[in-house]
Amino acid sequence: MASEAEHSDHERLPSIVHGPSTPVPLNMTFGELLDYHVEVRGDQPAVISRPQGLTVSWRQLSDRSIKMARALAEDGVGKGSLVAISLGSRVEYFEMFFACARLGAALVMLNYAYAEPEMLALLRVVC
Repeated sequence: MASEAEHSDHERLPSIVHGPSTPVPLNMTFGELLDYHVEVRGDQPAVISRPQGLTVSWRQLSDRSIKMARALAEDGVGKGSLVAISLGSRVEYFEMFFACARLGAALVMLNYAYAEPEMLALLRVVC
């Protein structure tokens, strides 16, 4: 394995920490991005949750997010709405993220470790 000294900054390979050497512009919404991955990756894993014992494919994630978006829309959620959720690292987070993205709603993440007074204070600021 090459040491850090053997690679100059401009020669680093893309990584989560450093990102791609040239930013890649995306001209699609998150919903379109999910649809793209369904088309390209279909039944390959999109989310693996070891604590839940679940593996969800791109197709399943899309189907679940569409069902969630329909349910949210029936409750009046739409473009510009705020949807607050309090979840740990769960598959449902991704479903809700893409459901809100499909509707044009903003997802507000609440730390699940917050006590009730902290959550209420945050909701007062956000909403």
